Amino acid sequence: MCGHRTRSILSSTNIRFMQPLQTVEQTARSRTVSNLASRDMLMGCRFYVLAAAKYLSTSDSPAVHQTRSRIVAVGLLTFSINVTLDGCVDHQEGIADDETHAFFTRLMNERGAMLWGRVTYEMMESYWPAVARGEVVAPPTIREWAVQLEAKPKYVVSSTRAGFPWTNSHHVAGDLRTSVQRLKDATPTGVLLGSGKLATELDRLDLIDEYMFLVHPKIVGHGPTLYESGLPKTRRLELVSATPLHNGAIAMHYRRARG
Repeated sequence: MCGHRTRSILSSTNIRFMQPLQTVEQTARSRTVSNLASRDMLMGCRFYVLAAAKYLSTSDSPAVHQTRSRIVAVGLLTFSINVTLDGCVDHQEGIADDETHAFFTRLMNERGAMLWGRVTYEMMESYWPAVARGEVVAPPTIREWAVQLEAKPKYVVSSTRAGFPWTNSHHVAGDLRTSVQRLKDATPTGVLLGSGKLATELDRLDLIDEYMFLVHPKIVGHGPTLYESGLPKTRRLELVSATPLHNGAIAMHYRRARG
């Protein structure tokens, strides 16, 4: 009887010990399967991400060019200006129609801030705030540009003036390289540069990442011209996109070729 009771107790004890052990084994097997599934899922995601990146880097379709342009805009400084076929950047020589203004409105909306020199700022300040307030009669596309420009942060590089009363205008002072790099770092959607002379200075400092030139179908035979004061070396660029407008102008989007 004693031996029978002992075997019963041991048998009962073994069952109690085995049940937790079986539970642990089942949990371990379950976690292993779960970990394998997670690993496979991550590998699959990684495959599709790499495939998408390769497609975006090699495809020539307009939609991909537009997507690629938005991807590379993060934290970058883009120089954009109207220019004739013979290099003139006189703002009075460009084609100023609804299509041109719609192009620059979209370009401005895709960036987080504007960057100008003092001369460009004063030229813009003398006209566009009045258009935004409705004090000047203007077509809808031009009024839209003015209203959105009013709300956009505007940064001005100047060594002769410190006060800039136009809405959302800010003075860029101090060391040019440090100040502009700080602005780029603080603006993840990118900064749009719209001053020719300032662009020359910033290009000499290797701070410009992209170029968006609207090339107009004109030969005017006078200046001012693009980079007329020169650069220390030739800039090698990579074509991102070339988009023709109905008015004959072509939007040329380039980025710096690094390395």
